[in-house]
Order: sequence, then structure tokens, then C-alpha cells
Amino acid sequence: MKQKNQLARTIYHCEHKHKPSDCFGKNAAKKKLWIQAVKVAEKSDIKVREFVISPLEHRIFLILEAPSFESVEHVFGSLKTLGEMSITPVLDGSFFEL
Repeated sequence: MKQKNQLARTIYHCEHKHKPSDCFGKNAAKKKLWIQAVKVAEKSDIKVREFVISPLEHRIFLILEAPSFESVEHVFGSLKTLGEMSITPVLDGSFFEL
């Protein structure tokens, strides 16, 4: 349960996918963009709950907790140049609690 002084935060599911020909697994400059985004997120009040990769499918999945969609877009929006990106607000399982 949230404390009264806690600000409302939203959970976002982000999915990035790219073509095998555009893979940045061995491209240090493109990989650095992801590393920078995660570091900036931590400084921008965005918690990266999960960061998992499916290398065979060339997909990256993130679960983020952030104060606003705008903050997520500001930090991760530039990564759209590396492939397709979807950012979707989601609920965690706690909404089932009574």
C-alpha cells in the first residue's frame, strides 16, 4: 500500500525490436546508447525493474517505473532510431488485491 507522501508512479512495458541486419550486439556505439539511456533513467527518477533480451528474436524488453510517460519518452525515445519501440503503461499484479 502506498504511503500518503509517495507520488503516484506508473509501470511501463517497453519492447524494442530490430532486424538482424541492424543488430547492435557487436556495435559498440549503438550498445553505448542503451547503456547511457539506462544510466540517465536512474538519474531521472525512472526505475528499471527489468531489462531482458531475446537475442534470437532481436528483441529487448524493459519494465520501467516512472513518474510520467513524458519522462520515459525523454530518456528512451532516442532509442527509436535503432529499431521499433513500443512503450505501454501496464498494471502490476497488485491490482487484483482487495
